[in-house]
Formats: sequence, structure tokens, C-alpha cells
Amino acid sequence: MRMANLFMDPNRFFEERIKYPTLTAQSIIILVTALAFAGDMIGVYITTFGMEVNHYESLIVVLSMMYIALPLVLWPTFTFTFWAIGKAVNARLSYGLLLRMTGWGFLPMIGAGVSWSLGRYLAIRSTNPCDSALVCDPLFIGTIAIQMEDIYLYVGSATSSVIFQTAFIVGVLFVLLSTYLWYNAVYEASTLTRQGSLLAVGLPVLIFLSVYTYLIF
Repeated sequence: MRMANLFMDPNRFFEERIKYPTLTAQSIIILVTALAFAGDMIGVYITTFGMEVNHYESLIVVLSMMYIALPLVLWPTFTFTFWAIGKAVNARLSYGLLLRMTGWGFLPMIGAGVSWSLGRYLAIRSTNPCDSALVCDPLFIGTIAIQMEDIYLYVGSATSSVIFQTAFIVGVLFVLLSTYLWYNAVYEASTLTRQGSLLAVGLPVLIFLSVYTYLIF
């Protein structure tokens, strides 16, 4: 079975994958996706490297861990939501099987993470953090809340950049590609109709994109 079938013929791909009760490849995909999302904060660290902002480093590390955790949480959460919507309409489907199938659908999310992280980095790399939001004073001691606000003001400055806006749209397109794969995965792994599968997948993803866009902008 060729990996290209995931995109060229997803129905056939998922139909064949049903008989393989493993999560190894899917787990690798999720881990790579997590690293791609963490690139958002890694870019922030790179742009502040060598400046007198050491007091922010610990928080940047914590935020990087949160970005890494996002795909790890989304995988079972999306799967559970797809499963719950299916169960609500009396469809036959297994959470374990759905978890295996939806893991493959995260492959395009790597592209989303890279696009969003790279877009932010390119947007803020020419910005002097000391002139924007961060306090470049080695003697500065601020509360976690103040440091968090400073960092998000700094990364938020990227949202006015055409580069970041373009990268964000590209990332959304990757998410929609994942949505298409999840839609086919749910259809093949359950008794849901095409319309039912679209509802089960489309609604949670729409909510995710709406909340994520609101938080970013």
C-alpha cells in the first residue's frame, strides 16, 4: 500500500488500514506535528537569543511545551468528538478504530504547524523585541502574568504582517486537508453516511478553527 493513497485515494487507504491494529506510524505523525507547532515558540526564542531577556526563557520553554501538547490533546479529543457525534445518531463505530484512523489524518497538520511557526518567525525576526513588548533588562523581575502578557504582545505583533497572514491562510488550508482525511476515515470506520461523517468531522473542526483564529488574532 502506497502512502500516496492517503491523499490520492483516501477511502481505499483507510479501508486497508482498518486491518492493522497498530499506532506506531500515527504516533510518529503526532509527535512530528507537535514539534511543528512548538516551532512557534522556538521562533520567539531565536529572535530573542543574545538579548537581555533571560528572565523570559523559562516561560518560553513552558509555552513551547504547551504548543507541543496541543496536537497530543487534539488527537484523542477530535476522535472522541467524532465518536460521540456518531453515537448520538446511533451509528456503529469504535473509538479505538477511529483513533487509529484519525491519526493518519494529522499528516497535513504538520504543514499547518510549520506554516504558522515559520510565518510568525519571518514576521517578527526583523523586530527588536526590546522596542516592542519585552523588557530587556537583566535586573527585571516580573510576575508570570506580566511576562506572559509581554510575550503575547510580542508574538501578537506578527498578526499585522502580510507574511504571517498569508502563512496563516496556508496553514488553514492544511487543516482543511486534514479535515478531508478525517471525513473519509470516519466514513470508512463507521456506519455513518457521507452527510453524517461530514457533520461529525466538520463541526468540531469548525469550532477549533474559530477558537484558534480568535486566540491568534
